[in-house]
Amino acid sequence: MTPEEQVARKYNLITRRLQEVLGGDIIKGILAEGRSPKAYWGTTPTGRPHIGYFVPLTKIADFLRAGVEVKILLADVHAFLDNLKAPLDLVAHRTKYYEFILRAVFTSLGIPTSKLTFVQGSDYQLSRDYNLDNYKLCTIVTEHDAKKAGSEVVKQVESPLLSGLIYPGLQALDEQYLGVDFQFGGADQRKIFTYAELYLPRLGYAKRAHLMNTMVPGLMGGKMSSSDPDSKIDFLDTPEAVKKKIKKAFCEEGNVAENGLLAFTKAVLIPISEIRLERSQGDTGEDEDEGKGSTGSQKPFVTDDAPEGTVFTITREKGGGPSHYKTYGELEDDFAARNVHPGDLKASVRDAIISLLEPIRAAFLANEEWQKIEQLAYPDPNAKKEPKKKKASIGFTVGLCAVGLHYTQEKVYHPPPAGKGKNAKAVDGVVNDEAPPSEPPTDRPNGDHRVPENIATFFVYHQDLMYPESDFYQIFGYRAHSNGWFEKFDEKPTIKAIASTTSKLFRPGGQDSPVELVLGILPSGASYLLMTNEQMLEFTHKHRLKIPREPWRATQFLSLSPIYFNSYNELSDKFATYKQRPRNKNRRGFEEPQDNSQANRGYVQTGSDVVHYRAYFEHQRTLYRLLTRDLEPGKVGLASPPWLSCVRVVSLVLGEWIVDNRRRDERLKDPRLVDVGWTDALFPSFFKQLTGSTVHVKVNLKMINPGSRDPYFSEVIEDDQAGFYSRLRNLLSHDANKSGIPLIVLVHDEEMARGVLSRAGIDVDSWSSGLSRLVPLAPVKKRHRLEEDTPNPAILPEPSIVDMQKLVKALMETSPGHTVPHSAKVLHMQTEAKPCAGDDSLLQLRMWTSMAQGLAIDEQHKQRSSHQPDCAQVLAPPQQQANVDVHPNETDPNDIDPNDMPPGPRPTIADDFSDDDDDW
Repeated sequence: MTPEEQVARKYNLITRRLQEVLGGDIIKGILAEGRSPKAYWGTTPTGRPHIGYFVPLTKIADFLRAGVEVKILLADVHAFLDNLKAPLDLVAHRTKYYEFILRAVFTSLGIPTSKLTFVQGSDYQLSRDYNLDNYKLCTIVTEHDAKKAGSEVVKQVESPLLSGLIYPGLQALDEQYLGVDFQFGGADQRKIFTYAELYLPRLGYAKRAHLMNTMVPGLMGGKMSSSDPDSKIDFLDTPEAVKKKIKKAFCEEGNVAENGLLAFTKAVLIPISEIRLERSQGDTGEDEDEGKGSTGSQKPFVTDDAPEGTVFTITREKGGGPSHYKTYGELEDDFAARNVHPGDLKASVRDAIISLLEPIRAAFLANEEWQKIEQLAYPDPNAKKEPKKKKASIGFTVGLCAVGLHYTQEKVYHPPPAGKGKNAKAVDGVVNDEAPPSEPPTDRPNGDHRVPENIATFFVYHQDLMYPESDFYQIFGYRAHSNGWFEKFDEKPTIKAIASTTSKLFRPGGQDSPVELVLGILPSGASYLLMTNEQMLEFTHKHRLKIPREPWRATQFLSLSPIYFNSYNELSDKFATYKQRPRNKNRRGFEEPQDNSQANRGYVQTGSDVVHYRAYFEHQRTLYRLLTRDLEPGKVGLASPPWLSCVRVVSLVLGEWIVDNRRRDERLKDPRLVDVGWTDALFPSFFKQLTGSTVHVKVNLKMINPGSRDPYFSEVIEDDQAGFYSRLRNLLSHDANKSGIPLIVLVHDEEMARGVLSRAGIDVDSWSSGLSRLVPLAPVKKRHRLEEDTPNPAILPEPSIVDMQKLVKALMETSPGHTVPHSAKVLHMQTEAKPCAGDDSLLQLRMWTSMAQGLAIDEQHKQRSSHQPDCAQVLAPPQQQANVDVHPNETDPNDIDPNDMPPGPRPTIADDFSDDDDDW
C-alpha cells in the first residue's frame, strides 16, 4: 500500500459515518507527515451515562483503529458550570464513575486502550495560564456570541447564569491545553466548534479540525436525555428493564423520520457489526491486539444462517423467516415499505442491546469499588437522611496567580476571601497577600503559544476563515509612510524601536525569535518593507506616533511575503538599501522624482521579464512557510487556504540531447529526448527526509550520449514513446479537489515541458505558471469585508508549473544554466555527481526547497553570491562510487556546454538513427 493509499485509508476510518467534518485538511496533512493525529472527546459527568454514549464511543473505536491518540476529557468543571447540573460535592464521584463505565464499554467492544487517555478537567483548568486565557477571551467575546455558542448544549433557563456563558470558552481552550489536532462531538456541539475556530486564533492559537456525529433520538422521540428515564436505557439496566423500555418505545410502522430504534441501529449496532466483521477477516487497524481480552460476544448482530457480509438480521416472532441486511439503507427501505413490523424491529434491537450491556453489567457486579462509587455518585433520593455531620470545607486557594480546587465531603462550605472574617490571615495555608504564584503546568502541550500582548490587536476572522490583512504601511524609503515621524522619530530610533520590540505581533515565535515584517513586491519589481495594519496600530500606540494615512492596499502588490531580521545591524543594513541618492538638479527629468535607492533602482519601469520573476520567487518562500506553519496566511494578505497541511510536488526533468544544434523553435516542436526523470514527493514531509519516489526513464535507446551512466538515486525503466506518454498521464492525473492536496510541477524549461505534456495528452492550458493562483492575495473592499470576486479558498486551482530557470534568473540576476546541474552551480550549490534525468529531478527538488526555505530574494542573492553556507543539501553518489576513477569519455554530455567544446568530431548517435526518424 502506497503512502497516499495509507493516508486515504486512515482518513476514511476517521471520518466515515460522520455527519460533518470541519477542517479535514488538517487531519490529512498530519497523516501525510506520518504522524498520529491527536483528538479529544469531552463529556460532563452529570446524569447516569446511557446507551446513547455508544454513538461517540463506537466512533472513537474507529479513531483508535486508525492510530489516533485519543484523550477523553471528564469535564468536571464544565459539569458544575452548566447551570448546576451536577452539585460540586458529587462531581468527583461521578467523574470516577464515568471512567469506570467508559473503560468497560471499550473492553466489551474489544478495542485496546493503549492510545486512550482519561483527563480530568480540573487537573489543568484551574491553572494560572488557563484562567488568564479565559479572561482574555472574556475581553473579546460578546454576550450574544457566548449565549449563541452554548444554546444547544448549556441548559437554557429564563434568567441564565454567567457560568453558562463561560462554558463555551472553556471548551474552546481545552483544544489548546489538551494539545490536540481535532475535537470530536455531537452535531449539537457545532456552534461551540465554530466559536472555537473563530476565537482561538484571536488568542494566537492554531485552529483545529472538528468532527461531528449524528444525534440519535430517544426511545420516545426527541433527544435522548439523562433527565428523561423513558427516553434512554442506562448502561447498567437489567435485561428486564431493557425489555420494558423497548416495549414502550415509539416505533410507528413505516415511519423512519422519528424512529429512535432505527437511528440507534444505524449509528451503533451496524457500525459495531462492521467492526466485528472486519476483525474476523484479519483487519485489526493499527493495533494487532484489537479483539484480545474482550468481554462478551464478539459476533455481529446476525443469525447463524446469515449470508456473508450481513451486518444485521431481523428475526420474526410471529412466523416467517429472518431478513438479512448488508447495509442500513436496505433495512430502512424495508421498514418504510412496511416489510418489517415494528414488533420485529423492537425484538431484534432489544436482543442486540441486551448482548451489548451484558459484559458491562457483569464488570460492574464484579467490581466492589465501582459499586461504592456508584452509590456515592448517584445516591438514592428516597433514602433516609443521616444525621448532619460536621461541615467539611471545600477550599479555594486564592492568590495572585494560583487557584486550587479541593474536593472533600458531602457538605459545601464557602469560606470568606483572604483578608476577611476569621480567615484574614490564611486560607488553606496560604497567607494573605503572600500567595506564591503557581508554576506553569509542565504538561502544557507543545505547539503555537502565540498570545498578543495587547488583546485589542488580533487577527480578524470571517466566519471560519481569517480575514486577510488589507492595509500595509511602508517603513522607510521612497515616500514611506514612516517619513512623517522624522520630526521626532527619525531613522535610527525607528530601527532601534523595531529591533528591540518583544511584541508577539513582531516576534510571533517568542522573544528570542527574529523580528517578522512583510516584504511587498510591486508589478514594477520594486520591493518595500512593510508593517501590517495590526503592527502599525500597536507600534504607533506604544511610541505615541500618528497613524499614517493612505496605506498600501494588498492588491497593489504582486506578492507579499515574510522577511526576518535577527539584529539591529541586519535591519539597519536593509534600511540603508532604501536610502535615496542625491539628485542632480541639472539632469533632465529632475522634476519627475522616482525611487533611485540601491534596492529599487532599475525596477521603476514595468515590462522586464526579471521584474515579475521577483514576485514569482517570493511566492515559493510564502508557500514554504505556510506549509511549515511558520506564517499566518492573513498576515500576508491571503485568505486561509484549505490545503495548508500538505501539497504534492512532482519534479520533472526532460533530458534533451545536449548536442542538438537546431534552432530553439525546432527543438520545441520536435524535441529529442535521451531520458526523462521525475521525483514525486509530499510536502512538508519532504523537508525532513529530502527524498521521494524517483524514477529514471530511458526514452530512446537508439540515441546515445557519450559518457552516459546509470543513475545513483533512481529506479531505472526502459520504455518507448507511447509507454512514456502513458506514464506521464498516470503521474500527473491528479484531482486536487477530490484529494484536498494541490499539485505543483517543477520543470527546468516551462515552454519545453508544456509542449511535451501536451503531446502526451495532458491538458496543460489551464495550468498556471507559478504559484499566484495557489497563494492569491484576497481583494478586500473595506475592513472586515471581502470583495465579491474573492477566490473561494475551498476550491483548489488547477496544477501549477514552476520554472526553475525563472527562479534562478530572478534570484541570481544572471542567465541560468541550460541543465539542472548547471543551474545548481549558478546557485553555488554543491553537486559532486554527474547524474542523468532521474537524479537531476531529485537535485531540482532540493534546489527548489533550498530557495524556498532561504532568505528573502535580495538577502539570499547576497548570501549566495558571497558563497556563504546555506541550507542546500549535497547531492552526491554513494561513497564507494565517488572514488572510482572515471574515464574522461564517461562524462555526461548534459554537463558540457556546446560553446566550450573543443574542435573535432561531434558525439554521434547510433548508426540506425537518422534525422528522418519520427519517434519524436
